[in-house]
Amino acid sequence: WYMGISKLLTYDPKQRPTGLQACTHALFDGLRDMTTRISNSKPLPDCLFEFSKEEFASMATEPHMQRKLIPEWVAQVAPQAAPQAAPQAASDSGDAR
Repeated sequence: WYMGISKLLTYDPKQRPTGLQACTHALFDGLRDMTTRISNSKPLPDCLFEFSKEEFASMATEPHMQRKLIPEWVAQVAPQAAPQAAPQAASDSGDAR
C-alpha cells in the first residue's frame, strides 16, 4: 500500500493518479466487497457506487477502471450504476439546418 500512497503524494499532477484511478487501488478493495460493514450492523452507503456523467466519461477512457470501481454484484443489483449512453444533441449529430 505504501507505493500507492507515495504516488498520491507526487508533486507533478501529470504524474499523479486521478481520484478515480486512486480509488482502483487494492487499498480500497474492501469497499467493493458486498459483505463489508461500517460497524457490526450497518452496511456501506447505497450511494457508494453512484458516479457522475463526468466520472463515467473518465472511466470510458480506461475500460478496466469501470470493472474495478463497480463490482459485479452492484451492476447486477443496480443496473443504473452502469453508464447510460447520452443522446447526441442536434448540433452534434451533423444535421445542418
